[in-house]
Amino acid sequence: MFLASSTSLLFRIVAITSAGACGIADYSDQLRAALKEVAPEIKLVSDPAWLDPAIFFAHIDYWPEVVWLNHHAALHARWTPDHVRQLQAKGIKVVATLHDTRAGGPDTPNSEQLRGLHEVCDATIVHEPVEDLPRAEYLRQGIHAAVAPRMYDWRTMGGSQRPILGSVGFHFPWKNYDRVVQASADAGWAMVLLSNNATEEDEARWRRMQPYLTCVRSFLPQDEAIHYLSGCDATIFAYETANNGTSGAVRQGIAARKPVIAWRGCRQWRDLQLAEGAEAVRW
Repeated sequence: MFLASSTSLLFRIVAITSAGACGIADYSDQLRAALKEVAPEIKLVSDPAWLDPAIFFAHIDYWPEVVWLNHHAALHARWTPDHVRQLQAKGIKVVATLHDTRAGGPDTPNSEQLRGLHEVCDATIVHEPVEDLPRAEYLRQGIHAAVAPRMYDWRTMGGSQRPILGSVGFHFPWKNYDRVVQASADAGWAMVLLSNNATEEDEARWRRMQPYLTCVRSFLPQDEAIHYLSGCDATIFAYETANNGTSGAVRQGIAARKPVIAWRGCRQWRDLQLAEGAEAVRW
């Protein structure tokens, strides 16, 4: 909640966003940190309970200048154009960052939900070029600044030094982690895999395939994840999926400043393939 006495000199933004081990929550956390550096007069506040607009409208006690919908349909589907209009009727600007876009062509239209939000919001941000959201601002997700590489202890990775392959991300079947772990072992490489939702059983299975495995089963801050990946000789993102939106994980691989291998058929890095410098990835 907002207290007028403590925030009256600040430009206030309310973020409607998730929290915890979530790429979209991490995106909002990074924005909050960046604002502290470049615009400390802007205060961004959030509460995961506000993903339910009924709770937001029932409990907010000081209206902000801007409400920012950090939107993904699987997480934030309860906010509708009607809720946006309610805010605008109070003189509040509403900005939506749409994280689950499609190309927006005749064969790949964006959802009715995204098009509706785009039509009513004061501004819309997308991370890839889209055809059917004509007013959207295209801001491709950035690449994190380089960090110092991690120096691995080879005594804990099986003794003699060998090349290391790294990857990061949630453990979903279409990311092919089992295949990648086995391939790294077959090639004689070690493997670093950062996957916060991997289970003990997953890690045990991977260790049976790959004796030179470092597995971190926690959600790491960007700097720390890139620190791990920067100590690798290459990173890989062997995704096979037609999921909407863009990938944040592959950007951590690029940020490691080591060779990046990625499967060409995954649409989640369509924006990177279209961008200048796409040759930085071995597709």
